[in-house]
Amino acid sequence: MTLFDPIPGDQPSPLDRLHRALDERDAAEAVLLARMIDADADAAAALLPVLDDALAAHPDALYAFVRARLAADAEDPASGEWLRRLREAAHAALQVAIQEGDADTLLEWLQLVAREPVQYGLSEVLHAGITHAGTRACQEPKLAQGVLMLAIKRDPAAAQKMLANEEITACLSPDQAVPLLGLMLKERRDELAVGFVASSLTLETAADVLAGAFVRSGRTPLDLISLTAQLTTAGFMTAQLSLDVYLRVLEALAWENDAMPITSQVSRLIQNPALHVNGVVPWKLLETATAFHDELCARGAARRIQMQIETSRDDETLVDLLEQLVSHTGWSQQTSQAIETWWRGFASTHTSAQLGRLQKLMEPHRDLAALRTISRSILSVRRMFGKRTMREFVDAVSMTQEMLQTLSEAYDPPARRTVTFDAAALRDELGRNFAEVPPEYVRLLANQLKALASLITDMADERTKTSLIRRSDDVDHQLATGDLAPHSAVDALKWIAGYLEGAQDAEA
Repeated sequence: MTLFDPIPGDQPSPLDRLHRALDERDAAEAVLLARMIDADADAAAALLPVLDDALAAHPDALYAFVRARLAADAEDPASGEWLRRLREAAHAALQVAIQEGDADTLLEWLQLVAREPVQYGLSEVLHAGITHAGTRACQEPKLAQGVLMLAIKRDPAAAQKMLANEEITACLSPDQAVPLLGLMLKERRDELAVGFVASSLTLETAADVLAGAFVRSGRTPLDLISLTAQLTTAGFMTAQLSLDVYLRVLEALAWENDAMPITSQVSRLIQNPALHVNGVVPWKLLETATAFHDELCARGAARRIQMQIETSRDDETLVDLLEQLVSHTGWSQQTSQAIETWWRGFASTHTSAQLGRLQKLMEPHRDLAALRTISRSILSVRRMFGKRTMREFVDAVSMTQEMLQTLSEAYDPPARRTVTFDAAALRDELGRNFAEVPPEYVRLLANQLKALASLITDMADERTKTSLIRRSDDVDHQLATGDLAPHSAVDALKWIAGYLEGAQDAEA
């Protein structure tokens, strides 16, 4: 007769009832029979051997029987002995599942034991079950994932041991790694997470796994930054990988306000020209910075966009990008100033012809007025020097000053006196000097003198004028010190002289 053979008779005996309770997992009958065992020594003597046999042959049936007893009478003094039987049945059932059951059956048993109340004292049984299940996990990815996820929550020591087994971690796919790592982070098993990432992930899959796991974990952006720092210290995380992870997380979080710490990290990283980033990202970053008026993010985004502009080979595209950048950063004085500083350096690398073309393309855009002023200033200096060397320019200025000084001394009246000239005497003297000069040179000189006189008049008219509240010496001083920007050639002469004399503050 086997354990489950029926017993003849009209009324089932306690033994018969016990067989059926085990066979049918009848919780109510199990409770009645267990109480009978607790209350009657003769019943115990007759029935307990059946339970002992069930431990070896059908531990799962015994587990269900004892579990029903404990659920009904957990506070009964006799429960201690039933707890012992529950642990034995759980251990035996897990061994059967490990040796003979499929992955689903084994995982179900492990999860069943893990969910039992703490007072049942099954932690050691669970630890042993997880440890032994690890021997099968090397060949079964589904089992490896399930056992690891259970261990992460309930048995970190076992999880650490399994994660140290390269055969187990090697069988996990990236899709399996995401929920595993996500659970580690959710349970704040950061030490496990760092070890798992550093030993199990490849750089090719790490960005997707890390970002996906972090989003699943529900941790804060600051937690992600801390985790990234730990992985960097561990020698796994590169700057490019950090940037890739941050961007994936930001996309998943829709660049929301709470993610601003991550956004700030991205704005810092993308300023490194060696790091690759999709060209759309800086603009998205700038959009976010504008929405939240974040100066640091705006400057980081602007710097990366400037790199895009610097590599542009088409002038129209360059100006379009420049106009978008300036128009999107007008709210930030610091960023606008940084853009102007950058433009001074970048514009100076262009030829005068290139700058001239850019000036024309920039003219219709009001937002680019400040940058056009910078370009115009660079062109003005270049036009002033022409193709002369510095020595040649100094000599030309000296000659011009000497000639104008001579003209002034010859014809301008002394202070507070009116001087007139005799026309006949002037003609006679000029005639003697030009008597042997070829007519074409005389005509050329006549034209040049007229042009020079007109030029001097125009330059004088364009200079910054004095007024009732601003004396001439005040204007000269302000131009020399750089407190007043030049608005004409005469102003420029005074301003440049002050610069050369060291009278100007570099920030003016």
